[in-house]
Amino acid sequence: MKSSLFRKLFYHKKLSSCFCVCALALSVVACKPESQPVTPTPTPDIPKEDVYIVVSTRTKTVTDPGSEVVVSVDCNSKWDYTLSVESFVEVSRSETELVLSLDKLSYEGDRKIGIKIYATQAPEVYKELSVTVKSALAFDAVFEDDGSAKDASSNSVFIKYIEGDGSVVYYNSDAGRNVARFLGSLGENCQDGYYKIDYSSGRTIKDALSDGHTLEVQFMLSEQNNVEGEVKMFSSMQDGGTGFLLSSPSQGRDITFLPNVSKDGTSNWCWAQSGVVPEVGKYYHVVGVWDKTAGKARVYVNGELKNEVDADGEFVFPTQRTAQWFCIGGDSSTGDYAESSWNGDVVVARIYDAVLRESDIQSLWQNADHDFSEKAIDLKNLMYLPSCILRPESEYTICGDGFRHGDKIRFKSMKSAFAVEADTKVGAGKIVVNLPKELVDGSYKISLIRGSQSSPIGNSEFFFSDNAKLLSRPIIVAHRGFHKQYDENSIAALQAAQQAGFDAVELDVWLTADGRLVVNHDGKWNGKTVQSSSYAELNGIPTLENFINEALKHTDTKLVIEIKEHSSAGKDEECTSKMLKMVNDMGYAPYAEYISFSLPVCKQIASSQKGAIVGYLRSTDDLQGLKDSGILCADFGYEYLFNNKSIFTTAHSIGMVVNAWTVNSDNDMKKAIGLGVDYITTDNPDSLKEILDRLF
Repeated sequence: MKSSLFRKLFYHKKLSSCFCVCALALSVVACKPESQPVTPTPTPDIPKEDVYIVVSTRTKTVTDPGSEVVVSVDCNSKWDYTLSVESFVEVSRSETELVLSLDKLSYEGDRKIGIKIYATQAPEVYKELSVTVKSALAFDAVFEDDGSAKDASSNSVFIKYIEGDGSVVYYNSDAGRNVARFLGSLGENCQDGYYKIDYSSGRTIKDALSDGHTLEVQFMLSEQNNVEGEVKMFSSMQDGGTGFLLSSPSQGRDITFLPNVSKDGTSNWCWAQSGVVPEVGKYYHVVGVWDKTAGKARVYVNGELKNEVDADGEFVFPTQRTAQWFCIGGDSSTGDYAESSWNGDVVVARIYDAVLRESDIQSLWQNADHDFSEKAIDLKNLMYLPSCILRPESEYTICGDGFRHGDKIRFKSMKSAFAVEADTKVGAGKIVVNLPKELVDGSYKISLIRGSQSSPIGNSEFFFSDNAKLLSRPIIVAHRGFHKQYDENSIAALQAAQQAGFDAVELDVWLTADGRLVVNHDGKWNGKTVQSSSYAELNGIPTLENFINEALKHTDTKLVIEIKEHSSAGKDEECTSKMLKMVNDMGYAPYAEYISFSLPVCKQIASSQKGAIVGYLRSTDDLQGLKDSGILCADFGYEYLFNNKSIFTTAHSIGMVVNAWTVNSDNDMKKAIGLGVDYITTDNPDSLKEILDRLF
């Protein structure tokens, strides 16, 4: 044993001076596959049983192209290496060290690359280690048939689809994949139809952005950009962030990559402007790179570097957490909407946790789809009902501009190969479809057919019933008045609703400690509990009498009076009795309608005011029981109604009307209309009126 060890050390020392490397030879064998090892002639001075090898590296993971892996080698013979996957190129090699550089990125998840170091005279003597090449692809949006989207990267980041007719997903045969088409007003705020990628709490996107990043997008602009501000298709920009935009008119309206990078933490936009102004109907492939190490931001259009600007410092995220999200179809905001919205297609939207080289970007461009056919059908301002309960073979209206006589509408099932085309009638700003009898309950992709051309419109679900109510214009109930510029439950908010032509105003009634009927939503007024305070103590609170006097001047806008729940059933009854007396004494009974969360209150009103519309806000499935009590309105929160669609046909079949509350998004309003509600209570009555004016 001692003799063997001595011989091992002796030969190692004796032969160390003989170790040399031919650079040309190493460049040939550095990345050869394991299946083709090169084994030089054994050195006769060292017995094979005495050959040894020890290897190590401190580098466990790499991501960015050019990242180096240094391997320490201790071997008493000549050595060589193979790679399990040819992802590295050799930088240098000495007797005791191997330096490799990452050349080929991983886009399909993390990948372990094996490095095998072996003695050339005794290949059976070897050591292996592995280095993880982390996926450079941090986020990759893929659009689904149902309009949603998923992240196809290994991170599986959640993408929230803000459902609505502001966008539609369709299969683009030129791209060979689903594409999102955004249909909103270019450059404006949009309430629905966009995609939200929230990174405020997770680390995946933040880590990808903070140490240098690359963004990729492929898009098409559908209409001429005449807006005064910026337009964005894939962006997260609010006092910090990054993304793409079409710049404002003063800056040329060109394609721009805009990361926020600063040395002192304050907002500092680095304008990498391409100088390329997109043409309508043409697709562009754009890559933006923030190279933190070099302190540069670069923008590439269709594989060509268009500009490089200084971007030295640290990445600055949006200052408010509520704005820390990427938007596909616009830009992030601090509210429930997207800013600077897009009109046109988005084919690709990706984030890379790597600073891509020009060669990598060339590869992206070469792999992208280039040959897109020219857009033949130009539809604008589309609006349709995303959910409907209809009678078989009834009519279905799609609003928009660009329809022509002879156009057909195609319905393609989202669960089978079934598809059918329907004839249409074209009117001003709309097309009316005669639904074919072959349509059955289900979800359908809707597209317009014009000769051999087609254009996507959207997705809708249909439910058919012989007893379905014919779709009609529902009553607009302005929740607590039209209060966008005025206080809720104020006379000014009532007057604004009257001037806007809304059908009704909802208001909340309390009884004070000294028996006055006052209007306020909450149970407190300026810190005082309403029902236990005198009217004099509630300085400035409006009264029901004030509201009725104003309502009598404009009876086309009704009052929907809600009796609030007091501290006892006795107070509820007293408040209701006083309210009914006031309504009758002031001559307002023919116009008043009523709601309450208290069933006894609803029954008391129904008993007193025969035939009046009374809505129980905690309506149950026992609609017949409510009807028998004189309660004529089935009153539900809209989410419950959307999940229990049979309520509509049941209520209407027994002579009740249906109210949905509080419906604030455009898409939910359109759902409610399509399902056949009779009343819609909303904080956005102006938006609802605009929708109804287009449909009816």
